[in-house]
Amino acid sequence: MNPKKVSIWYDRKGDFLEVVWEDKKGEFVDTADGNAYVKIDDEGNILGFQVLGMSRIDRFLALHLDQLDRDDNSTRLKGEV
Repeated sequence: MNPKKVSIWYDRKGDFLEVVWEDKKGEFVDTADGNAYVKIDDEGNILGFQVLGMSRIDRFLALHLDQLDRDDNSTRLKGEV
């Protein structure tokens, strides 16, 4: 399996996070959550996502990140995209 490049962008002023793993044309569509959007292409493939109001979610994540497995360097979470 070939590794994929993942682009992560956080806009502190706009308070949103964007994560994209396919650099293709697509559009963001709303999810049932209301604060999250999924980027999809014309064929329905998921290319990434956006989260609005990330500062509120960030506090929640900070409490739970310790419970996730990390690799030896503790800089990346284990898993594949």
